[in-house]
Amino acid sequence: MSDRIVRSSHIRFFLILYIQLFPITAPMSEFKTLEDYLPTTEIYVLDTETTGLKGAPVDLVVDIGIVKVDLKKGSVIKVYDSVVGYDITEWDDYLSNAWIFTHTDMTLEMVADAPSAVKVIGDVRHILRGKNVTSYNIQYDMGKFLYKEPWNLRGTFNECKDIMLAAKDVCKLPSMYIGGDYRYPKLDYAYETIVEGDPAGIHGNQDHRAYSDAIVASYVMIRCTVTAHMCLNHSSVTSPLEYSSRSFFIYAFSTQSTSFLNTFILSTMVWVMNHMIMMDAMITYASGV
Repeated sequence: MSDRIVRSSHIRFFLILYIQLFPITAPMSEFKTLEDYLPTTEIYVLDTETTGLKGAPVDLVVDIGIVKVDLKKGSVIKVYDSVVGYDITEWDDYLSNAWIFTHTDMTLEMVADAPSAVKVIGDVRHILRGKNVTSYNIQYDMGKFLYKEPWNLRGTFNECKDIMLAAKDVCKLPSMYIGGDYRYPKLDYAYETIVEGDPAGIHGNQDHRAYSDAIVASYVMIRCTVTAHMCLNHSSVTSPLEYSSRSFFIYAFSTQSTSFLNTFILSTMVWVMNHMIMMDAMITYASGV
């Protein structure tokens, strides 16, 4: 056996030892339950409906829904559901003819009669302050709207793992390009593909209202977490690299208590192990062993 292979084996041994010593990566020698991997099991899931895809300030949030999810219990509880009120007499045709008003049960009259945007923003800020929060497509809901004027919610809550990113790795929709990453699944596809039954009660029809979509996204998140948990304790999982990375997948759903140092070390370990395995494979191939 060459010195390079010996060094590779030694390094891999110490990486495996580190993974087994630190609880963030779930030691392979003992059986873990779901709560062992979750610093907190309570996460708030929100969804917004807007007048368009351009983001603020061109488009406006007209509907927002929030639910509280207990990942340990698998429960979804209603927290907030409100249309966002504006003076629609000041709107131009672009806002008045938005897709949301022509393809859902939401109407301009509902916006005109709803609590003012200032009131809703204040309610949402109060509810989410200091909480662990996520959504199905954080870049859209938060990046294009809730982190911008007039919501300005950045820093109000702890942003957790995007449910859409988790669903992508479970649905595994092939890329349209050779060698590309998996595609992001639409919410209704993720729900139909991942979730067993119809716990959200949508009967195969996504109504594109904020509260309903928040419930749907919540059950996708719950199922993604349970699926990863099942993989962790499955007898076929024998690779330390696979084991540790899957436990980190669960841990990442709640980032509030994640140590930056531990996260950095774990990520580095996984990266190095992956490359060491590839190096061994190349050495073996080159040597003809």
